[in-house]
Amino acid sequence: MKTRNQLKHDERHHIEELEFKLADNQEDIALQIELSNAYFMAGLFFEAFDLLDAIDQKHFSQESFRLRIYFANSILIMLNPENEHLDDEGVRETFKQLYPIVKAHIYKGFFTDAYQAHVLYKAFGKHVFIDFAYYFLRRAAQLGHPDAQIDLALEYYHGGLLPKNHTLAFAWTKKVADTGNRIGLNNLGNFYFLGVGTEVNYELAFKYMHEAMLMGETISYNELGYLSYHGLGTEKDIDKAIDIWEKGAALNNPECIHYLEQYKTPGLN
Repeated sequence: MKTRNQLKHDERHHIEELEFKLADNQEDIALQIELSNAYFMAGLFFEAFDLLDAIDQKHFSQESFRLRIYFANSILIMLNPENEHLDDEGVRETFKQLYPIVKAHIYKGFFTDAYQAHVLYKAFGKHVFIDFAYYFLRRAAQLGHPDAQIDLALEYYHGGLLPKNHTLAFAWTKKVADTGNRIGLNNLGNFYFLGVGTEVNYELAFKYMHEAMLMGETISYNELGYLSYHGLGTEKDIDKAIDIWEKGAALNNPECIHYLEQYKTPGLN
């Protein structure tokens, strides 16, 4: 799999020429299919599938259907657990287990099941097919899988699989938090606390982490106690902070144990 920067000059020129033509003829299905095939042959697999998706959303095309099957077969050859690139026995064993799932879902449309797409992200991200990991993660998130949306946000936050992008990290975190997901609520509060992808806002930090704590998110006790102790986003209340940390410590939250050791020690208050 390639990026555009890795394309040969002729490949890039051909693709850019087709993209230019398509800009003036956006409903030309034959041109879209030609461009999708050009993407695939150049190694831009995900652009190829994305364009086929765009075609299928507007029209049913036998040609796009046949092309999808051809692309799927080609990718399955790459992902076959006997592929020589899988030279690590642990990786090979993982793919032996995953291959039937991959095959079934590729033929369904490559990414129609959010849960399985997220499972595949977890597997691919640990091994050799990083581009596939991102593709399945993005699809699972777009299909509404909350864990995928959280993971995508964290990938954008930390960097690694994806370049750091704190604006997108915040946007995806807000999206999952808006569904009432407790981890999303905690992470959103933490982003407001740190100013990740947004301005620092201690009131909102306290609000969202408090909601997460009430839903059973134990990690929220950390910063809720800190905010209460220092009067950030809420009334300063040292006794309340200690109580929050003690409750967190009782749930085996190591950060709460650390805060108790630090702030209950005489002279450190």
